[in-house]
Amino acid sequence: MNRTTLMALTLMAGSGLALADHGAHWGYSGAEGPEHWGELDPHFNTCQTLNARVVIE
Repeated sequence: MNRTTLMALTLMAGSGLALADHGAHWGYSGAEGPEHWGELDPHFNTCQTLNARVVIE
């Protein structure tokens, strides 16, 4: 196997692993709705501490 092929396969495998974890699933209603966004993932904690929500249409 030549170096270019090996590098391409390594990059493709690495990108697949990076995309495998999609993070928290959120939605607009139910247990995954806006009132629960702050609980779904530590990165969403701002959603739990803010008082205002902005609807984008």
